Amino acid sequence: LEQAFRTEMHFYNAAGEQHFAPSTALSVPAAMASTIQAIGNLSNFRPRPMHVKTRGAFTSGQSGNNFLAPGDIALTYDINPLYSAGVDGTGQSIAVVGQSAIDPKDIENFQSAAGLQKKDPVMVLVPGSGSSTVVAGDEGESDLDVEWSGAIARGATINFVYTGSSTNFNAFDSIQYAILEDIGNIISISYGACETAVQNANFSLEDVFQQAAAQGQTILASSGDQGSTACSGDTNGLTQAQQNALAVNYPASSPYVTGVGGTEISNADSTSSTYWSSASGSDVLTSAKGYIPEVVWNDNSAQYGLSASGGGPSALFAKPSWQKGVSGIPNDGKRDVPDVSLYSSPNLPGYLFCTSDKSDWIGASSSGPAQAASCSKGFRDSTSGGNYLTVAGGTSFAAPIFAGMIALINQKQGWSGGQGLANTTLYKLAAGGSTYHSAFHDITSGNNNCNAGSTFCGSTTGGFKAAIGYDEVTGLGSVDLTNLVSAWPASTSQLLSTITTLAAATTLPNSSSNDPITITVAEAGGSGIPTGKVNLSIDGGGTSYSNSGSKTSVTLGANGTATYPANFASAGVHTIVAQYAGDATHAPSTGSVVLKVGGTSAGKANFKIALSPSSLTVKRGSQQRETLSLTPSGGYTGTVNLTYATSNDTALANLC
Repeated sequence: LEQAFRTEMHFYNAAGEQHFAPSTALSVPAAMASTIQAIGNLSNFRPRPMHVKTRGAFTSGQSGNNFLAPGDIALTYDINPLYSAGVDGTGQSIAVVGQSAIDPKDIENFQSAAGLQKKDPVMVLVPGSGSSTVVAGDEGESDLDVEWSGAIARGATINFVYTGSSTNFNAFDSIQYAILEDIGNIISISYGACETAVQNANFSLEDVFQQAAAQGQTILASSGDQGSTACSGDTNGLTQAQQNALAVNYPASSPYVTGVGGTEISNADSTSSTYWSSASGSDVLTSAKGYIPEVVWNDNSAQYGLSASGGGPSALFAKPSWQKGVSGIPNDGKRDVPDVSLYSSPNLPGYLFCTSDKSDWIGASSSGPAQAASCSKGFRDSTSGGNYLTVAGGTSFAAPIFAGMIALINQKQGWSGGQGLANTTLYKLAAGGSTYHSAFHDITSGNNNCNAGSTFCGSTTGGFKAAIGYDEVTGLGSVDLTNLVSAWPASTSQLLSTITTLAAATTLPNSSSNDPITITVAEAGGSGIPTGKVNLSIDGGGTSYSNSGSKTSVTLGANGTATYPANFASAGVHTIVAQYAGDATHAPSTGSVVLKVGGTSAGKANFKIALSPSSLTVKRGSQQRETLSLTPSGGYTGTVNLTYATSNDTALANLC
C-alpha cells in the first residue's frame, strides 16, 4: 500500500470500444498502510460478463434443435437421485454478483417455463453505488446467473448482490460486499478480467478472498470465453500483442477460487437419437436421455470470433499446495486454470434462459421479424410471430450451475455454515483412482487454441489441449454429482442449518418515519428455534462502502424473531444486512432487505410545480424567462424530467 495507486479513466469511441488511459498517481501515506485494506471505486472499469449469444435439453418442436433446460442438466450430471432423496439446497444460500438491476418477472418466467416453483431472489444493492439501474448486456448476465443457480439448488436462498448507477462500481465491488457482509455461504461470479489487465491496474481481491475462505464461503468463477487468449478484445491499456498473448482470467485464477471452464457436445452427438428424445410438433422440456459425452468447448471461427473455454497457467499465482495428486497437472510451478468444467457452448447445444435484456434477443432477418419478448409463452416469445427462444452459452452458465451443485453437497454432507475453498477436497477426491472415474467425467478430446484467424488471434495459434486426467482446458473434467456427493467428506460440525429472513412493514417508507423490520431465524427443514444475537449492518456499516454506515444488534425472542425499528432521515436506497451469529446447536446465516426511502408512494404527490408567470407570450425575435419552482413532499428526492410540446415544431426553425 506504500506504492502509488493509479486512477483510471475509460473512453469510448463511436463503435462502443473501450480505451484506457492512466491518470495521476494517488499516494498513500505509510502511516495509513496498517488501516487500509483496499482502495477502490477510483475508475469506471467494469469486468466482462462471460456469456456468449447463440448463433442461430429441451428439444424444439419447430426446428428439431436441442437446447439445455434445467431437467437436462439434472439428468446428464446425475442430480436427480439427490432431488429424490430430498437434497435440494435447503438451508444453503448463494450470492450471485452483478452490475445491473434485474426484473424479478424474468426469473419467475424462467421458473414457470422450466416447471420449477416460483421463488424470487433476495435483491441486495451495494450501498453507495447509486440507484438501482438496468444496464444492457449486464442485465442478461445477471438473469441467467440467478436463474440457473436457483434451478440447480431449488431450495436454496439466492441473494442477488449488485451495484447501482455509479460507473465507479462494478461486479468486483459486489463480490467484496458479499464477502465483507458474509452474504451467502456460496458465491458465484460470472465476470472477470484477464490477468494482464489486472496486473496493469495493480488490482487484487486476494485479501477479501482469503477472508471468504476463512468464514466458510465457497467462490465459483467463470474461466472465460476467449479460449487460450483471455485478453483478446480487452482494450484496457493493453497493446495488441498483449491481447493476442496466452493468458487466463481473474478471479478464476485466484488460489482461493474454484475456476469453472467449459465443455460442449460434439456435432455428431448434438442431435443424435442415442442421447436425445425427438420432438413431434411440440417441445420436449427434458429431452436428454442420460449423460452425453463431452469434448472441449471451442467454437472459434473467423466469421464469429472467439467462443471457447478459458484455461492455462496463471502469470500471477504460484502452484497452490492443493493442486497436486492428479495425473496431467503440469509441473510448471503455476496455478493452473480451470478446476472443473461443465457444458458451455452457445451452439452445442446452448442454454435456455429468460431476460428483458434486448441485447440477448434475436434481431430481424430475412426469415422473420425481430424478437419482441423473452419467455412470454413458456421458453418462447410468441408475441413476434417467430416463437423465438432466448439461448446463450459461455462459462457464465457453468459457474452458477456448479454453485448450485456445491449447495447440494453442503446440505447433504452437513456443511451448514459453508466449507470455504472447495478445491482442497476436489483435488483430493480426484487423486483417488476409483473416485475419479466414478465422480468425474474425464474430458480427453479437444483444445482451446486460438484458431479464429489473424483478425482475432494475431499470430497466435496455440493453446492447451485435453488429456487423460487434469488438463488446462477442462481441469478435472465435469462431474457425476450423486457419486461426487457420496465421496465428499461430511462436516464434523453438528450445527443445524438456519435461514435468516427480513420482512419490512413497507419497502417504500417515507423519510424520518418508523418502518419496523421483522427478523426471523428458522431451522432449515426443522422445527427447532434458534437463539442468540443478530448483528445488523446498516448501509455497509463496518465496511468501506459507507462512512455513515452503522452496526447494531438485536436479540432473538422465544419464537426466533426480533424487531428492528428502521428509521432513515435521508431519502434514497438503504440496505440492511442481518447476520445471525449462531448458538450451540445452530449455524450462522445471513439475510437482507433493501428499502427505498422517500420513493414513490401510490396516491400521493411527490412534488408540486408552480410557474411564474403563470402564462407567457414570447414575440418573435425576443426572449422571455419562465421560472419553474418545484417543492418536494413526502421525502421525495431525485430527478424531474421536463418536456414541452408545440402545435407545430417544424414551423419553429430555432426551437431548442
